[in-house]
Amino acid sequence: MLSLTRWCLAHRLQVFVVWVVVAVATSIAAQAVGRRYATNFSLPGTESQQVVDLLQREFASQSGDVDELVFHVSHGTVMAPAVKAAITSAVARVQTFPHVVDVISPYGSGGAVEISKDGRTAFATINYDRRSNLLPNATGKPLLELVKSVQIPGLELAVGGQVVENAEGFNIGPATTVGVIAASPRPPLKSRGGRVLRWAEGLAKDGARGATQILHWVCCEPDP
Repeated sequence: MLSLTRWCLAHRLQVFVVWVVVAVATSIAAQAVGRRYATNFSLPGTESQQVVDLLQREFASQSGDVDELVFHVSHGTVMAPAVKAAITSAVARVQTFPHVVDVISPYGSGGAVEISKDGRTAFATINYDRRSNLLPNATGKPLLELVKSVQIPGLELAVGGQVVENAEGFNIGPATTVGVIAASPRPPLKSRGGRVLRWAEGLAKDGARGATQILHWVCCEPDP
């Protein structure tokens, strides 16, 4: 292991390039494949299955998964005319999205509990026709695009739920990279390898500075 560590330090540029290529390729492959976990089940002849079948047949809007679209204003309330018009328009657009069977608006008769006491936060409940594992991974993408498209001063939108999470896909974040580096053999702190390790661990606290230091060491410092 020590010889491998020394070799990696001596060929740090090549190692760095290989790790970047592997990380990018893995991320692209994960995005392409997506996540389709099999969590569905059926128990023919049982009372629980009869309840599920009845729910799907008679109450389609309650048989699928649920996402929540949240609205928050930095000043005023969600009852302000401009804000209410924007939220009502957004809810109407969500209603037209694929696999959406019902959207409970915070301004409707069934949405009275969807507005906070201070009036600054509200949410809409989005009901789908199927469970998230039975829906295409891209089902939640129009919802994510909607959140980005609404540009009303003082109004913030956020969305959460399993359908949206599937649409966001899998990403390899900087925390994973730091964890991989931290799990590798630790060279002496006074060595160049030790400095790189400290820089990598510092990414969590100051990502830009730590990344700059690592790139400088990889590209600019002479070989040991």
